[in-house]
Amino acid sequence: PWSAKLTFVEYTDKKPYFEAVFYSKEEFEALENAYKTQKDKDTGVSLYERFEKMKAKAFQKGIRKDDYIKSTNHTEIRYSYNDLEEFVTDLNNDKAVKAKYTPFVKEVHVYVNDKSIEKFRIVDTPGLHDTNVINSLETSKWVTKTHALIFLLPPKGITEDDYEFLKEYQAAKGPEGRIFVINRIDESSVEEAARVRTFLKELGAEHRFKEINMFGFNEVICRYSSYAKM
Repeated sequence: PWSAKLTFVEYTDKKPYFEAVFYSKEEFEALENAYKTQKDKDTGVSLYERFEKMKAKAFQKGIRKDDYIKSTNHTEIRYSYNDLEEFVTDLNNDKAVKAKYTPFVKEVHVYVNDKSIEKFRIVDTPGLHDTNVINSLETSKWVTKTHALIFLLPPKGITEDDYEFLKEYQAAKGPEGRIFVINRIDESSVEEAARVRTFLKELGAEHRFKEINMFGFNEVICRYSSYAKM
């Protein structure tokens, strides 16, 4: 939820900064029209209502649509990473006190002065099942062209949606093109995290996972806690 926008991380030999790219008027109208035809599959709530609520919160913080949605893509540059939350975090997240521009942002490009990523472009995608139709389309595009995928899994392991995604986008790549990361391991014991890892490995023996070359002997499955790193 803290990076609810397509976010690119790239190298720069200059002072670190980021660019927030806003939707064009045409893109934004297409997004709103798409929301009007969709409902949240769990709650049945209209996605357009949710989006309107997010825009209202932005307005309360002094952000007006017409100031940022132009005929072409408008870009803003910031030199403090502390400002990122304003552009990439969902306003419907009650903990996101700084978020304000997010409803109108298409994507963000973060430039880091770090030689270790000089030859890489990291793409943080919101996910294929994002309520933002444009985000889902962009995610699909990047997943199909990436050289390697870091796939975050919740502590409980794989879901049916995850399986369908992997079947469609990762079956042809094989284990050498991806790393699975069991996230939020601080929420469970070391023993519980180990059981999840074992469970995933055992899935590799099932026919449907063998069929798409998933969770076999060569699969890389890591455990990670962003909270602990912070």
